[in-house]
This record gives sequence, structure tokens and C-alpha cells, in this order.
Amino acid sequence: MKEVEEFVRQYFIDNNIPLLGKKPKQIDYVKMCIYGFRQVDCSASTATTFTKKWFWDKPNRVRIYTYILNLHDKKYCKLCNSIRSISQFYLNKSKQNKLSVSCKFCADKNTLKWKKLNPLKVNADSAKRRAAKLQRTPPWANLEKIKEFYLNCPPGYHVDHIIPLQGRNISGLHVENNLQYLTAKENLSKSNKWPYTLIK
Repeated sequence: MKEVEEFVRQYFIDNNIPLLGKKPKQIDYVKMCIYGFRQVDCSASTATTFTKKWFWDKPNRVRIYTYILNLHDKKYCKLCNSIRSISQFYLNKSKQNKLSVSCKFCADKNTLKWKKLNPLKVNADSAKRRAAKLQRTPPWANLEKIKEFYLNCPPGYHVDHIIPLQGRNISGLHVENNLQYLTAKENLSKSNKWPYTLIK
């Protein structure tokens, strides 16, 4: 996490935050904020006092270095050990409104690796998706307009079904009126959810 150390150290310098504790036991406050007080042989009370003085507005359970990166719209990728813009991270489906621990580059790389190791699973998922589209495409669907909609998709956007083809409560049709453009971030967070639930 050398890059993070340098980033936090520069932030401390720019904001007149002390880098080291008082003698004789000079605690490296930068490393304490990154690796935790135990790793730099610092007491919990010293760490708490430092945090309350210099980072009083930091949310609970958020590390100081994460908080500093967030102030600059940045995040640390644990896989490639680099600081990247928040826009370079996907939303984590399992944790609402939270970003993935790895950047898009590392995530995509891992996805490709997984696909190569699991070709049967990939084929099964693709077949399931194709079957769902066929089943949800009515005879009166305008296939030319659907094709045109896909071809006109803006760069960086996905073609999404407004009402999901395989929704939990409701299933939509593969027709042009059920298509929309969403950013990758919006599409991944939406998944196959539909905002309305059926009355039981």
C-alpha cells in the first residue's frame, strides 16, 4: 500500500496534521491510519484521541485512509494495489450502495479468468438468457426496431429491459417499448428487480 501511504502523507502535510507522535515514542500516524494502531505499537486511547482531534467528522467503522480517499473521490483497489477514481469501481450487488473491493480492470480480468475456467456454466447461463428472450418475444414484436435500438446504444450504456424478462414478481416482454438505455452502474444495481410488488 505504498501509494496509499504517499497519498495520506501528502494529505497530512497539506492540512498541517502531524506525521509523528511526540518523543521518545514517535508513532507514525500515517501508518497508524492505514494499518491500525496495533501494527505501529500504539494504544487504542492514543489512536482515539488523534482521530477525534483531526478526523472528528469521519463516519464510524470507516478507516481514516478510506475517508481521506473518499474526500478526493478515490478508492484503493486491493488486487492491483493502486488508487483509482471511484468511477472505476462497480457497485457490489450483495451490499447496497457499496463499491466492490477491486477496480473494474481487476474485476473484468477475474471475470474473464472465471469464464475460461467455467465454460459449461457460461454456456448454460447464455442458453438460459437466449431461451428467456425467445419465450418473451411475442409474434407481433417489431424485430427491426428492437435491432435498431441495440445498434443505437450509446457508448458506455447497456440495453436494459424496463420490466425484467426473468423478474421475481413479474416478467416483461422482449419488445421495443420495454427497452431502455442504462449506464453500466445503473444496470448492475437494478439486476432483475422490479420496483412494484404484486398484491398477494
